[in-house]
Amino acid sequence: MADFVIKVGDRGISMSVTLKDENGVIDLTGGSTAFSMRDSTSKKMKVTDTAMTQVTPASGIARYDWLAADVDTAGSYEGEVKHTTAGGLEIRFPRSTDDGSEYLTIEVIENIT
Repeated sequence: MADFVIKVGDRGISMSVTLKDENGVIDLTGGSTAFSMRDSTSKKMKVTDTAMTQVTPASGIARYDWLAADVDTAGSYEGEVKHTTAGGLEIRFPRSTDDGSEYLTIEVIENIT
């Protein structure tokens, strides 16, 4: 099952993630966070380093609010979050998921109408 499922054209549901490594949650305070997503088959980029909202920085929680072009095509996608620390260091997430995947899995599915 995908980490996140959304229907074509739906933008009212944001994707929230908690960034963690082997030591626990990452404190996002003072840094910036961005989301990227590509088609899992063609590897064509759909979203490239688009800013996320840091909901609770000390708890590592960030949110991505979908743009219309992000969810205009049904398909399977791979996602990654890049956090740039206040000192300019980049860290990409997920480090690995529960199922061993190195990317978030996102499904954009057709709607009935």
